[in-house]
Amino acid sequence: MTTDTPQYPTINRRRLMMQLSAGLTLPLILASCAEKPAPLPEVTKPGGALKMGIAALDIINDYTTPSDDIFIDDIFNPSPAARMMAWAERTLQPSDSQGNGLMTITNASMTERDIQSDQDLKTLFTNEQRLLIEVKMNAIFTFNHPENNRAATLTVSSEAMSSIADNTSPAQADAIRLRVVDEALGQFDQELRRRLMQISASGWPLRG
Repeated sequence: MTTDTPQYPTINRRRLMMQLSAGLTLPLILASCAEKPAPLPEVTKPGGALKMGIAALDIINDYTTPSDDIFIDDIFNPSPAARMMAWAERTLQPSDSQGNGLMTITNASMTERDIQSDQDLKTLFTNEQRLLIEVKMNAIFTFNHPENNRAATLTVSSEAMSSIADNTSPAQADAIRLRVVDEALGQFDQELRRRLMQISASGWPLRG
């Protein structure tokens, strides 16, 4: 199965401004110039295991990190793609003797932009913020079952962002990056559950 890998070389500044004005908790912009760092926000938590009406699930990572320097997902450990694959293995549990499923990861990007060197971004921040972190996830799910030739395809996306202040220590910065990945994965999980509930009125592909 081949899919085009989406790339995001620039940030959607209009969307960022809307998020700032809405006062979102996360995705959020952490803004603190005090010596004591701001506490990390709560994140959207993934739910429990989902019983799927399939006998097997394959997971393919079709995402390749773009060459632009702002992409850091290939050096962040665990990478967003690795987190997505681990989540799928833990969450999507085959619970039938027939049928198969496929999860194709098409985007698992993590970007880091220098706010101070980007004049447009710099004007959006009132405090001394240094870096803008953004994680985007996208995957295509296909489910098939021989009974009545059942088939379903879903595309699920999510994204999360936060900033890192000048006075943030390396350890605190890594913690913020990890929380952004956590939030993107939590939103991804919730969106898939919502979509599965919409199409599973007949008890498939989600069981029970």
